[in-house]
Formats: sequence, C-alpha cells, structure tokens
Amino acid sequence: MKNTTDSTLAQIPKNLTVNGFRHGLSQPSQVVSFTFGIIPAIDTEKMDDWLRENFEIDVAPYHGFDFSKSSQDIVHLAQFVWRVNHLANSLLQALRVPSFDPGCILSIEPEASIPPMFKTTLLIPFINHVPFSTVTTSFEKATQALLQFQNGNLENPDSDQIFADLQKQFSSDRELSLGSESCTISILKSAFRENIPFSYLGLGIYQLGWGAQSRLMDRSSTELDSAIGSKISQRKHHASQILKESGFPIPQGILVKNAEDAIHAAHRIQFPVVIKPADKDRGEGVTINIDSDALVTEGYQKAAGFSGNILVEKQIQGVCHRIFIANDKHLFTVKRTPKSVKGDGILTVEELISKANADEAKKPKHKRLKPFPLDELAIESITSAGYRLDSIPEKDVLVPLRKIESTEWGGSAEKMTDTIHPDNIQLAIQATRLLRLNVAGVDLMSTDVRIPWHQNGAALNEINCVPYLSGSSEESKKVISEYLKDLLPYKGRIPVEVFVGDQEAMHQGLARQKFLLEKGIRAHLTTHQASFHATEETHLELEADSLFLRCKALLMKPEVSGIILVIQTDEFAYTGLPVDSISKINLLNANLTKWNQPGHKIEDQAFKILMATLQQYLTNKPK
Repeated sequence: MKNTTDSTLAQIPKNLTVNGFRHGLSQPSQVVSFTFGIIPAIDTEKMDDWLRENFEIDVAPYHGFDFSKSSQDIVHLAQFVWRVNHLANSLLQALRVPSFDPGCILSIEPEASIPPMFKTTLLIPFINHVPFSTVTTSFEKATQALLQFQNGNLENPDSDQIFADLQKQFSSDRELSLGSESCTISILKSAFRENIPFSYLGLGIYQLGWGAQSRLMDRSSTELDSAIGSKISQRKHHASQILKESGFPIPQGILVKNAEDAIHAAHRIQFPVVIKPADKDRGEGVTINIDSDALVTEGYQKAAGFSGNILVEKQIQGVCHRIFIANDKHLFTVKRTPKSVKGDGILTVEELISKANADEAKKPKHKRLKPFPLDELAIESITSAGYRLDSIPEKDVLVPLRKIESTEWGGSAEKMTDTIHPDNIQLAIQATRLLRLNVAGVDLMSTDVRIPWHQNGAALNEINCVPYLSGSSEESKKVISEYLKDLLPYKGRIPVEVFVGDQEAMHQGLARQKFLLEKGIRAHLTTHQASFHATEETHLELEADSLFLRCKALLMKPEVSGIILVIQTDEFAYTGLPVDSISKINLLNANLTKWNQPGHKIEDQAFKILMATLQQYLTNKPK
C-alpha cells in the first residue's frame, strides 16, 4: 500500500492530538520515523523462528507500502523493520502497554548521505498517556536485538536486560500506571480479538466500548461494582462478620493487635488456625496449619510485616476454590493448589524443579511463571507431602513446593467449572449480591467442591472485589471472551453514521437524527463547529474545536446511544477517523471546505483520500 497521508501530516495544527484510525489499522495510530543503514539480506524464516522461540512472536503478513519495484536495499530493510516493529510491540506489551495492531510501514526513503542511510516511517498504535520516549526506547531495544541476530549472533538474546532497561525507562514516568501485570493486558488483548474498542483514561482505568454501551474497567472490575461493597470486601474480618450475620458459612475469626493477643485468640478458637493480614489480598503474609503458641508468634510476625491489622481464623479443612462470578452468572471455578512440580515417573523431585525453572527461563521474561523454589519452605512442603528431593514421583502426581497458593509464590489451578455443585455456585452468587458486586472472586474452602457446602462443612474464605482474570491458555481466553461478551453484549458499540456534504448533509443528518430518536436511539449529531442533543435541536456545548475532538467527546458520554457525523471539511483526510467502524456513509455532495482554511474549497486529492479513509472503516461494505 502506497503512503497517502504522510505528505499531509505537516499541515496538522500542533495543538491537535492526532491519533485517528487510518490505513485499515485496528487501533488509533501515530507516526514514528527511524533512520537505518544498509541491512544485508535476511533469512526471514530463521528470524521468524528466532522471534517465536525467544519472544513468542508470530510475525503477521506484511502491511505497508509496495516495495516490489524498489531496490534490494529497500526490500531487505522493509523485511527487517517489519520484524523490528513486531518485537517493539511485544516489548511494549511487557510494560502493560496494550499495543496489539502490527501497524504498517508508510515509506522507506533514501537520504543523501555517505554511507547510504534510509529514513523509515511507520504507522503504529497510539495509546493515550504513554510517553513517546517509551515507544522509541522499545524500538531501539528491538532494533539492537535483531541487529545482533543479523550479525550472526544466533544465541538467545539477553531478554532480561532488554526488559530491565525498558522497565527503568518506564518507571521514570511517575504518572504511568497501565494496570496489573497480566490481568489488564489479558482482558484488553481479548477485547482486541473480539473487536471491542477501548481507550486508556489513566490511573490503570480503561473505557471499553462507546457511549451508552461503554464500561469503565480497572483490571477485572467495572463501574457496576459497588464502591461500598469493594471497601467491605477489602476488610476481610468485617466482610466475614456481615456475611455471617446474613447466614453464610464463615470460619470463626478474631482481630488481634499483638502476638500475645494472637495466642489467646488461637486458644479461644482452638487449633489449627490461620493467621493473615486482615486487609491484604493475593495470599500475602498468610500462615496455615498453626497448632502451637510458637507457630502463632511466627505467623503473627509474618503477617505484621504486611499490615497492622491481623486476623486469627479457624482453619477449615479442604482446599481453596475460586468461584468467579460476573453479572449474576458463574463463569468458572478452579481448585487453587500450591506451587508444585508434576511427576513424570522418571525424574527426581530435585530434577523436576530444575527442569521447570529451565523451561521457564526459555520464555520471555514477562511471560514466565514465578520461580519454582528449592528453599527451606519448599523442602518443608515436600517432606510434609511424604517426598524427598531424591524421590521419583509417579506420572502426573503433584509435589507441593509451598503449603498454600498465593500471588507471591504462584500456584496451579485445576478446572472445576463443570463439576462444582450448583448449591456452591448459588452460595457464591448470593455472597456477591450481598456486597452489591457485579464481579467477584469467591473463595470457598471445601474438601470436595462437587458436594454441597452444607453437607461437607465448607466455608467462605474471602470475597475478592478485583479477581485475577488472566492467562494465555485457550481455556483462559475462552473465559475472558465470555466475560466480555456478557459485559458488552453489542461489543460495546453504538451506530455511527456519516453524512458528507454542505448544508444539505446537515439537513439530512438532522432528519436521520429524528428518525433514530423515534426508534429509541438517542443519537447525537455533530459537525466540526457544533454538536446537538439527541432529543432537541439545541447545542451541546463542548470545549472542542474540531470534528475529530467533538466525536471523541461524544464517545465518552454514557447518554449517547448513536452518533451522526456531518462532514463538511477534509479534516479526516489528515487526522484519520475518531472511530474504527462506520455504520453507513451518505454522500450528498463534494462541496467541502479546507478544515484549516475556512472558505477555501478542498482539492480533489484530499476528497479522494477522505472518502477512501471512510470506506476502509465502513462496517457493511458493498460486495
């Protein structure tokens, strides 16, 4: 594809944030340029294998300017830069930047220099609030890594150092907080696959969808979750008291202020007990199987390292099961087992640990599991399970390296979605409703989740208001996809119709707005100069001085259930579109004016670029 918008970019006013959709990209775009020297011919198959093996990257089909008639130097450089772009995208994702579209190469132009140099211009995803320096650094690191490969260094790249350098750059931007390590990026990646639009609002919060169909999301929680319920759930003891008063099975617990109080509480509750911070999640500072005063003291000191609010709780027999509830529905259930190695009937426990760590070391750093430890706690857990380091576990037998599953150490999850008893599901749904949460991870301690809670002494352990929802497995992708489909039943989209022309376009747009209102669609209309409410022909005052910015503002408003764009200038030929899909294009005439020179008729080339850009994003294209 030849570059068509690059030559017009210089005409865009500096005060306008230009991050529109263009060239068929699925995310808003920004232009970046880099200068390269001559790149020798590359073995694309070997390089692609190298990227897949070391970074888990599958290179997409080439998208960019047509270099079929270019010199071999430009052909080689285009192949090289396309792969640099993929690696840079992967590095940005490691920093929790949701940059998923591979973008395109706009141009490669030789510069008058000795030795020969080439200016390469790319179109890549634009993510709000991400500093441009972070983007350029990722490209620099990607280029360095691929140049090492190109120069014959076929060994594994020092990916740890690459990520460390990027993280240092990223951490220097104090206002950056793009969400949790993997939960947010997994959800957004699924949204991208499902064609659900999203935009970053800052503070780790994203808007998924548009207008009346949109949702605000922070990790797995949304604005539908009660702020009061979230506050309660983060105070474990208080949440337990409320649940207990409502008739839920809750283990006895006592808040304590010092180790002596903890000992008294343990005797009152009776051993065995659990000691944990009362206001922390992720299994931090938790000690189980406490059956003596000495262990109480140790458990208290450990918990006190995380919080000043310590809870001593009766230990319930069984294993923790996480029941994920969303919108009054059961999405999945997993048995949460401690960090373990799986036997193969051949290797010893020590060899299994070594192999597990070696396998993880081959993965990109941001995709590795927590290390498989061989420390004092691991040996204690191995011994308690009846094994030694030189034992050879039978095939598929799990040997625990920790006594509990936690975010600090990691663990494994056994799917129980299809076998959990309906009574246990209903218990989780009722607990979620009680706290007015739309999304929750309900932890049920049970010896067998296939048996109703009221028959085997199971008890609720915690209600988590921001449950962890992540993973690269097909099962995890399916769960996240179902979660988003339920949350955003129309992919979060509202109809966006376009009318192109002079005053006739405005008249037709207003008539269409009235028609949609009669159908129950509160469509707001906007031109580059004015915006109008859905219910009456009165101005909607917006602090925005372009059609692009006015449309972006409407997309954020929850009262907007449709948008009518009246295009009377060639603005979008320069900025790209503010949306990635258009329901319908109505071309009334070509009597448009230059958006940066009011009163001046646009040139034919600008009109062609505008219409081509609109057609690229037309949802129902004519066959």
